[in-house]
Amino acid sequence: MGKKFKYCKPLKYILTEEYSIDLSSYVWPFDQLDNHEPLNKMVNNIQTPCMEIHNGILSLYKHFQWNGASGPVRDSKKNMRASLVHDALYTIFYDAKAYRKSIKIADNIFRDICIEDGVNKLVANSYYAGLRVFNLFR
Repeated sequence: MGKKFKYCKPLKYILTEEYSIDLSSYVWPFDQLDNHEPLNKMVNNIQTPCMEIHNGILSLYKHFQWNGASGPVRDSKKNMRASLVHDALYTIFYDAKAYRKSIKIADNIFRDICIEDGVNKLVANSYYAGLRVFNLFR
């Protein structure tokens, strides 16, 4: 990802240029949704002032803000992109019909991106477990 962000308040980071990612290459466990409606139908063709998702491509506009990794996880180059995408997906899913089910998908993608970016698989799985436990209390 390179340094395409800077530290800011009230959230920790702000994009200094647009960032896009094709989410279709990640495993989206559609069967976790109660109504079995494909998630891409629920969250496709959405546009907000700070992001959009069309045909599986998540685009985050310049100046999108996020808080980095949460809880006991320290921000690093290896989890920065994962935290960016995860926070954006939570924002989109917050208004989705199946919020509780769909955030598990964002958590899965967080883990997968962490592994892609060099986080040890065991560590990435522990991050994922932490996210899942945290979401039990939301």
